[in-house]
Amino acid sequence: GSIDDFNHYAELTGDLGWSWDQIFKYFLKNEKWTPSTDLHNTSAQFDPSVHSAHGITPVSLDGSGWPLGPRVIQVTKQLPDGFPFNLDMNSGKPLGVGTWTIAVPESINSRGKHSSSASSYLAPEFARRPDLHVLLHAQITKLVDHLDVGGKLAFGGIQFSQAGTNLS
Repeated sequence: GSIDDFNHYAELTGDLGWSWDQIFKYFLKNEKWTPSTDLHNTSAQFDPSVHSAHGITPVSLDGSGWPLGPRVIQVTKQLPDGFPFNLDMNSGKPLGVGTWTIAVPESINSRGKHSSSASSYLAPEFARRPDLHVLLHAQITKLVDHLDVGGKLAFGGIQFSQAGTNLS
């Protein structure tokens, strides 16, 4: 996401919890940086300050490469005004040309599944939580009863739609 987008969400909602500075820490809690699929050295291809190695969703740079990739990056050096190079799209400034972080494919993921929020947060060790209820074919339509519980953001309820029926 973009810094400007998240700061705009915070402005529109009047809730600073949606600002880039507040939301970015949750991105880091989710992400677990791992070696690329082809195990090449990625040290000059991303910005470590905008990634985490401590989350639960494995991500990395694509190891398969694109044959024209190096030529495209060279163009960013020759024509930086028209095609600016962006070392890392996770910086909150996604405009420009550069590499993109991907969810780690199942071939190297320790869980044997394609990495995603679902495969991470609904893994057996999390799905057994007594405070987690998963509804299939349901869509949340509104978060209600915004609370501040011990300095942490919480919601007292939700409204959702399932099979054409609105529920809360």
